[in-house]
This record gives sequence, C-alpha cells and structure tokens, in this order.
Amino acid sequence: MRLVDIFFRGQRFALLGLNEAGPWETGEEFFAAFNNAHGAFNHVWSLVGRKTDLDAMGQALGDPSVAAILLVGTGGSGKSRILKQAIEAFEAGNKGVVVRYLSRNVELTKKGLEDLGDRSKLLVVDDAHDQSDLQLLFQYAADPSAKAKLVLSFRPYGLDHIKAQASIFSLIGPSLREIALERLTQADSEQLASQVLKKHGGPISAAKDIARLTRDCPLATLVGAQVVAKEKRQFDFAQHEDTFRTLLFSRFQTIIAGQIGNKSEAGTIKNVLRVLALLQPIHPEDAALLHVIEQVENIKPHDASRIMRLLTEAGVLFKRGTQFRLSPDVLADYIIEEHCVGALGASSGYAETVFAHATEKKPNISWSTSADSTGDARMAIPATADLLTGSGASSSQNATTVIRTSEPSRPSPTISLPKRSNLRRS
Repeated sequence: MRLVDIFFRGQRFALLGLNEAGPWETGEEFFAAFNNAHGAFNHVWSLVGRKTDLDAMGQALGDPSVAAILLVGTGGSGKSRILKQAIEAFEAGNKGVVVRYLSRNVELTKKGLEDLGDRSKLLVVDDAHDQSDLQLLFQYAADPSAKAKLVLSFRPYGLDHIKAQASIFSLIGPSLREIALERLTQADSEQLASQVLKKHGGPISAAKDIARLTRDCPLATLVGAQVVAKEKRQFDFAQHEDTFRTLLFSRFQTIIAGQIGNKSEAGTIKNVLRVLALLQPIHPEDAALLHVIEQVENIKPHDASRIMRLLTEAGVLFKRGTQFRLSPDVLADYIIEEHCVGALGASSGYAETVFAHATEKKPNISWSTSADSTGDARMAIPATADLLTGSGASSSQNATTVIRTSEPSRPSPTISLPKRSNLRRS
C-alpha cells in the first residue's frame, strides 16, 4: 500500500481495492460503532416488522433500471437499521459490486468519486438530509460510464429538496425509487420491546403498554424498554404518549450518565452531553471544544476529555469519518430542546452562551421553531461545524442557519428539532 501511495498516488482503491483516506467507508467501518451489543444504542437487536420494507429495498437494489433509491422515514423509525440489513444482503449476493458509504462530516469531491474506479458500485448516503453536496453525487450517478447506483436515506422534510436535485440530472420517474417506512404494528412493537425487556431483566408484561405508547417510533420503543427495565420501578402507562416519551428520553439521558464513570459525576456528564449536542460534530481532542466546555460548564479539560472517552466507549459518542456525534440523534434532539428552548418556544439563552464561547463573533441566532406537514419541528441555530475553528458560517448566510431556505438549490444546514409534543413524528 505504501508503494502505491508513493508511486501511484490516488490509485489505492483502483489498484488494491482499499479505500483512500477520504469520504468513503465500507459497511463494516460505517456501522462499527453500532455493533456493540453492550452499547447504549446499537443495531444488534433483531429487526421486526420490516419484511415488506426489506423486500422493497431488495427489489429496487436488484432492478438495473433504478439509478437511485430514496428511503424515507421519520427520526427514530429505523432507517439506518433497515439500510444496514438490506445493503448487507445485497452485498452478499453481489460480490462484484463495490459498496461504499459516504462518511459524515467529510466533504465529497470529484476526486473522491473518481478514486472509486470504473467497477460497478453502490454508493450509500445515510441521513442525506444533512448533506449539502448531493448534486455532485447525482451528477456522477447520472453518467452511465460511472456504473453507480445510489441509496439515500433521510427524514421526510428532505424529500422534495432531494428529488429536485436529482431531477436536475434527469433522475426522475422509473429511475428513482421511493420507499417510505410505515409505522410498526402493535404486535411488532410489542415483540421489539420484549427483546429489550428480556435482555435487561425487565417485566415482559410492560411490553404491551410500551408498544402502545411508542409504536410509531421504534427507537422510542427500544429506549422505553431499557428505561423500564433499568429503573426497576413502576411507570404510569396511563399518561399521554407525548408525556411518556418526554419522560423516557429524560430518564434515558439520566441512565446513560449514571452508568458512565462514577455516580457522583452523573450531573457533570449530563452537562458535557448538552454542550456536545449543540456543537456536534466534534472531535474530543479539539482544544477549542475543551475550552468551551470549561467556560460554559466549569469542567476542566482533562475531566471533559475523560468523560468524552467514556461516552465513546459506551457507544453514546461515536465516530463518523474524522469526527464524532451523539447517538442516537433523537436523543441529541431532545437534549437541545430541553436545555435551549424556554417557554412558548423562546430561547433559554443557553445556546447563545455556548456559541458566544465557540466563536469570537457571536452568531445572529433565530430561535423560532416551526413544524411542517411531516411533523418535523425545526430550530434555526448557527452552522456549528465551523464555529470551533473560528471560520463561522458561509458568508451567504451571515453566520446564521435558518429554518427554511427560499432557494431549493441552496439548502440551509439545520438541526432537526422535535418538540416534546412531536417526538413521535420527528
């Protein structure tokens, strides 16, 4: 490999079949953080109630007339889990096809696509609603000589925008296959909850109530079963589902904090989590990040580094590309909403404090929230990827990330923020 890098720079994949240090990862690399059965969040649970979706994915993957597959599902609906199983099945039966996942937080370039070589390939983008470089990918896939098929998974609010970008390169009609995830049945949700309750020694009798309150969000079902099993106390299952979900994610955050490090540090861990939820993606060794945590939460850099290492080992903070994010993303959404939104949707002031320390130029933050027809509530916050480096957001946005963009071709990077009353649908 070293000889190839020296004498045939950029040809590592074409000559050796190995990835360059760039935007692409194998399925094993992409999902590595979720294969730990002991992690707080993982993809080890048996997939239930998704045969129709998996069959639809398999049919689309095997159809040569389909150039791009759009897997659409709300936050916590299981998109990534379905994607993993469907792609693994395809890969097992199509050894001659190169399968690569686009790593998060790494800029896609023409060279990154050219380095894939001329073999048939399947390129997968999870959480495509967060990507700003999809036009380049669609342009590449539209060229028959690229021999590339795309699979993109994303939340419903990204559908119109992504389809508009695909249409620019004539990826429309039969060449574009849309698969929308439906909610699980009550029986399927009960089976999912029972898996978790059984593993953690919880009351199997609670599975029915947990499923009833969470069945349109499998992630909430998993979280709920873990909380009920680990809390070892009675829950009021008669309360409204929104109230129950809010309690679940609050308790899940507490359980995570209580299981990591010393019990006396639970409060400190939760304080680190709320900074990370706002500033992700991050790198645990970033001195600027450690400075922000110290200034905002009064946690010394060495303690913050140790806590982030513990979060990584527990599967709560996971690596995507060169940076790290909290898992699951719906938990990060909840943490942001809990700490950053006050009464009637106004700012609590916490995010302004964090961002003021993250960059010398305080961003102009708009704290309005809204919900579209999909139920996805959005909050306008700064594009935090550049804050710690001091570069700020793009000049076209004046260091502000807005809720919606009036130009479909120029999306504004946003954080999807489910209100507590909308956690089931975000």
